[in-house]
Amino acid sequence: MKATTKERFCELAGSAAIVPVYREIPGDMDTPVSVLKRFANDDLVVLLESVEGGENLGRYSFLGVNPYGVFFVQDHVPYTRIGGIERKLPYAGNPLNALRDIIGNGTVAVEPDLPPLPGGAIGFLSYEASGLFESLPAPKGSSGVPECLFMLTDEIIAFDNRRHTIKVIVNVHTDHHQTLEGAFEGAQNRLDRLESKIRQPSGPHETSRCVSQIE
Repeated sequence: MKATTKERFCELAGSAAIVPVYREIPGDMDTPVSVLKRFANDDLVVLLESVEGGENLGRYSFLGVNPYGVFFVQDHVPYTRIGGIERKLPYAGNPLNALRDIIGNGTVAVEPDLPPLPGGAIGFLSYEASGLFESLPAPKGSSGVPECLFMLTDEIIAFDNRRHTIKVIVNVHTDHHQTLEGAFEGAQNRLDRLESKIRQPSGPHETSRCVSQIE
């Protein structure tokens, strides 16, 4: 099975501030939903299934876990919730520009062996979000539902439905570590924890909370 080596990690870190580190494991005995059950007690989890041509299952399915924060827009005002602290964000023009400012900081290394979604902002745009893109009359009242909500995650479990394998991916912010060796070791520890959870047996009656829930 393929995996990011320390040499490859150091090579990528030479030209990028954020480096994805992955480990490939067999996936012929699991489905995205069965693995989702292992994370049923987590606060925020998101599953993205892909369909091609309206009927055929796409090549990849993605499970986003362990977000470091949430971005959302409520009544045309952008916010983040990171580490339990909610903060109103400054922005110019469209409130979604504040999300661009968050995820646009830092160059991300490109690893050809990875699927197209190694991490980032994953979520939804509600019907009310149309007012962010078009000049529309103001709604008569607030529904209480945010115009959009995105989970900010550096950890992705990617299912290759063609090869029946799973790529476990963690993204490393190299400037958060004193040495590249320490950064790589930390990534391996994160991969170990995720792989251990994936391999746990799942109960038959577990349910997971939706990414759209705001407490």
